[in-house]
Amino acid sequence: MAVPTQDQLHRPILEFLSEVHDVDAVPLNQIKEMLIEHFNLTEIDMEERIPSGVQTRFDNRCYWATSYLKRAKLVHSPSRARFHITQHGREFLATHKGEIARGELNSLIEAGYQNPDTQPLIDPPDLNTVSATIINSVSYSEDVTPDEQMVMLYHELKSKLADELLDAVKDIPPDSFERLVVRLLEKMGYGEGRSVGRSSDGGIDGIINQDALGLEKVYIQAKRWQNIVGEPEIRNFSGSLDAKGASKGVFITTSAFSSTASQTAQVISNGPKFIRLINGPELASLMISHGVGVITEITYEVKKIDENYFVDL
Repeated sequence: MAVPTQDQLHRPILEFLSEVHDVDAVPLNQIKEMLIEHFNLTEIDMEERIPSGVQTRFDNRCYWATSYLKRAKLVHSPSRARFHITQHGREFLATHKGEIARGELNSLIEAGYQNPDTQPLIDPPDLNTVSATIINSVSYSEDVTPDEQMVMLYHELKSKLADELLDAVKDIPPDSFERLVVRLLEKMGYGEGRSVGRSSDGGIDGIINQDALGLEKVYIQAKRWQNIVGEPEIRNFSGSLDAKGASKGVFITTSAFSSTASQTAQVISNGPKFIRLINGPELASLMISHGVGVITEITYEVKKIDENYFVDL
């Protein structure tokens, strides 16, 4: 048969994960093997490629199907390319009948969306300037122009990349994460830096020298955490800045900050010190914007008519 659509993949994936009782999450390759058998796909089916030619159609649709299920919180991915069904997913599967359409998952994604509870970005990435409601709720059957659809698809791809990038960052060792955030700040133009976490330098994981002589410094704390960062961690970081006689600090985590942590950082920043908080989604967006950990896979060039050319003929 032909390669199934993304919508056709959603239910078989959920049903398969609901039947797995292993403690560990299921690798994506195992899910793909199940789908190949479930849909009786042939070698010819598996060789079919998307128009760009960079990926097989089957791999591409599996990629998006698991992404939508994850963003709808029907499945959870504790590490890259591994999945297990959530309690929400089990409840949804028990009450939903038939094929699971992308529009239904979009509704779940939109309902579960919450704005990150952090201070505004110094340089807000493009992803955050587009309403998540627009990105997640657009149906491809809606009456939108090709230009509008292209922009929406671009941001959807960027959102998916941010999810994957954050999963990859969560898998690296803590000392590698410290080096990564230093490189990111260097790429952002804040100066030359170094990671110091291994030397147990008073709760400081990295230092950025903003001038050649190192007279102006930004101190970094990097937490590769799953748990929410609370107020005590912010106060401890503030104390570390005091011990260094420092006035600028950046606290970066792969998770999120509690509301009290954000409020504490804001109160501290109203004084002589400034503490900047960057959570996981913002970190991924900044990495994409500044080319850290990502490469350009394919470029589409969109042209328009040069009206002046015809006037001057």
